[in-house]
Amino acid sequence: VQVEERGSGVVVTVDGQVDMHTSPDLRRPLRKALGGRRTPIIVDLGLVSFIDSSGLATLIETRRDIGDYDGELRLAAPQPPVKNLFRLSKLSSIFQIYDTLDEAVEA
Repeated sequence: VQVEERGSGVVVTVDGQVDMHTSPDLRRPLRKALGGRRTPIIVDLGLVSFIDSSGLATLIETRRDIGDYDGELRLAAPQPPVKNLFRLSKLSSIFQIYDTLDEAVEA
């Protein structure tokens, strides 16, 4: 997981699989960004090949908590299997999902 500050926001780039073993590695920078009231928080999923329920729970928790200060959580560049998971689970209706990182940054 890599973190890059962008203005008042932050881009969190994830690589590989997000599962019960790796979701804490994603959760830590997201909690830090929430603590700093950063917005937008952009999670770059372009290199994520798989995400399980613990990874989804981390994103849902972040989506819930960022609302406490009217911040924005944006998901960027999910690969087709990951994007399909959001669609099938109906989570695409609660997340802002962008096809590219650039689109998420510029939104």
